[in-house]
Amino acid sequence: MTGASIEDFNHYELALDALLAAVAQWPPLPLVGLGQSTGGAILLQHLVDHPAPEAPWQSLNLFAPLLEPARWSALRWLLVLLGPLLTTVPRSFKANSSNRDFNHFLAHRDPLQTRVIPLAWLRAMQRWIVAFKPRSGPAGVRIIQGDNDNTVAWRRNLANFARQFTALEVAIIHGAGHQLVNESAPLRTEAFAQIKF
Repeated sequence: MTGASIEDFNHYELALDALLAAVAQWPPLPLVGLGQSTGGAILLQHLVDHPAPEAPWQSLNLFAPLLEPARWSALRWLLVLLGPLLTTVPRSFKANSSNRDFNHFLAHRDPLQTRVIPLAWLRAMQRWIVAFKPRSGPAGVRIIQGDNDNTVAWRRNLANFARQFTALEVAIIHGAGHQLVNESAPLRTEAFAQIKF
């Protein structure tokens, strides 16, 4: 696979809306949202766009949610300088979990991983970061975050989320990287124990 892209982060939310429409046909059940990285960001955006009483979530559990990625200042300059010349940039796979087998699988064997990052996706993310304006909602928002995460700017992101969500709960998993659901067994167990239902 050479590259996967999206023109607007709103497309992710449209996919989530389609899933929720299908679930709405089932007998009513409490909905618990669980999202990792970009998935967590989309759940937050959905909460912003569907406040009470529309929000379907009993609770939201966000593993290392994306707001700004790590080294975002440098990435913005990359877009400015290379945007007119390139459509993609090579993707590097850094260890974002203490699970070495998972890191190897992600970098060398996962057929769904792209080898390049389309600049169109980075531009879509940039527009989303600028436009994202969270506000509190009825769902309890719980962020589960590793303190060894070098993929998202997690300290800055947590500070932004804390200012904008009044009922935010945060659980820090010491020693965990970005890929919490694919961490080593002890760290993954600790992360999963933090999920709020």
